[in-house]
Amino acid sequence: MQREPRSNAHFSAFFLLIFLLAAFLMSSLSLWQNKDEAAEESSWLSIFKGEWAEVFEPKFNKELAHADTSKDLWGILNFGVYKEGRKGVLVGQDGWLYTAQEFDYSKGAQAYAFANLEYIRNVHFMLEKQGIDLVVALVPAKSRVYREHLGSIEMPHMIEEAYNRYFYDLRSYNLNMVNLDQAFKAHKSQTQLFMKTDTHWTPEGAAVAAQQVAAKTKAMAAQLQKTEFETTVQGQQEVEGDLQKFIPLGPMEDTMGPENDVIAITETAPVDGQADEDALFGSVGFDVVLIGTSYSADPRWNFIGALKQEMGTDVLNLAKPGYGPFNNMDEFLGSQTFEDQPPKLIIWEIPERYVHTRFFPKNL
Repeated sequence: MQREPRSNAHFSAFFLLIFLLAAFLMSSLSLWQNKDEAAEESSWLSIFKGEWAEVFEPKFNKELAHADTSKDLWGILNFGVYKEGRKGVLVGQDGWLYTAQEFDYSKGAQAYAFANLEYIRNVHFMLEKQGIDLVVALVPAKSRVYREHLGSIEMPHMIEEAYNRYFYDLRSYNLNMVNLDQAFKAHKSQTQLFMKTDTHWTPEGAAVAAQQVAAKTKAMAAQLQKTEFETTVQGQQEVEGDLQKFIPLGPMEDTMGPENDVIAITETAPVDGQADEDALFGSVGFDVVLIGTSYSADPRWNFIGALKQEMGTDVLNLAKPGYGPFNNMDEFLGSQTFEDQPPKLIIWEIPERYVHTRFFPKNL
């Protein structure tokens, strides 16, 4: 039987009353414990002027005994009753968490998207003049692929068709585009492609992406030096997702919180066990370079290893976490490495949400 909405409201009001009472008692205790020190630096006049508060507040904030408990209580209330977390996360159904960035299409986003699409086109034209192939792997938002777990979360109208807008706009300029949205939706029934409590794809999702990229680059990579790679599973690892930090539950985390994801740890190496000595010691450049974000940089997903195996050639991973796909590309294009040893093929991994975020190029 479904519980009436009023029962939740009564529980929330009761919980809030208990929380406020506990906070008042603990605050009073903290004030009493520090009364002598505060009195030395205060007077009745200073209290009325607010000067005493300026003296006491830093110590109160630093040493208040119930600060962590208060955060945990609020976290339990928000998640347990309202199914909400801190700013930055949206709570879906069945233990699925989503980054709020995937739903952010704030003021200026349309202008940012136009400028960033223009930047991608300019990069393509510049590389084309130098005889360098570019393949763009546009990564769909987790909320797009696993929309069935959103529950009551609504996707903004401008984001509804954002992936298709960006994809077909760029393809109209003859860019080599990899439609990972179609691929992921075709494979999602076979394996889990994104983690429930993390923003990123699983190793299986990375492998599907690598297969699609390899299919797109097959003709381009035909003349590249071939190396056979093999991926082996080293074990399993429990991952506390990057979105779980937005749900502080304290001692109730194991009882109330979403379960950690468990992923397979994979490792990719040349079949003969020997790396290319010239590439290893830097005497020649890499023919293929990967530019991207933490989807590519984090070794746990092993996107770079899957790419090597699927493409049958070595790939230099220049992706950086926390830097954004456009900053990474802009830095590479302005580097001495690119000037001295330009690659033959660049694979550019771009999560769709970055297309409508602000970016100012420096080197193009």
